[in-house]
Amino acid sequence: MSIELAEVARKNSKQARLSAEKIFDAKREEVQNLKAEFDLEDKLWLKAKQVMQIKFKAIEEANCFNIALNEIKNKNGIKA
Repeated sequence: MSIELAEVARKNSKQARLSAEKIFDAKREEVQNLKAEFDLEDKLWLKAKQVMQIKFKAIEEANCFNIALNEIKNKNGIKA
């Protein structure tokens, strides 16, 4: 009789472990999905920042060029 009880206890314990593993696996999958979404969002924000920096630097350089060109024109008496 005690062998049968031990076997039932072992099966119940195994079933509880398997059920707990499913819960843990589901939570890990949920976290991994969120992590993947955040990683993608982070990459998109980084790329957007890089594009913004390039555009503003181009504007800054164009402004500097125009200022320098106007100064040269003014020095040489050339009207725009």
